[in-house]
Amino acid sequence: MIEIVSVNIDKKYDLLKQTLKKLGKVIVAYSGGVDSTFLLKVGVDTPGAENVLACIAKGPLLPQSQYNQAI
Repeated sequence: MIEIVSVNIDKKYDLLKQTLKKLGKVIVAYSGGVDSTFLLKVGVDTPGAENVLACIAKGPLLPQSQYNQAI
């Protein structure tokens, strides 16, 4: 486990990329929001699109309009 305490944004970004590279293949729970979009973008840029699977849930917890926008 990696502990992040008082680290600047560039170091956090580098740590995220290092972590994704170490994982090799990742699944991103994608909602279309800022956080999951950012994580998906870094995932595609770092381990590569062939190593990233974006998943979105469709159901009562996600309004149809948000689902459509995310897709």
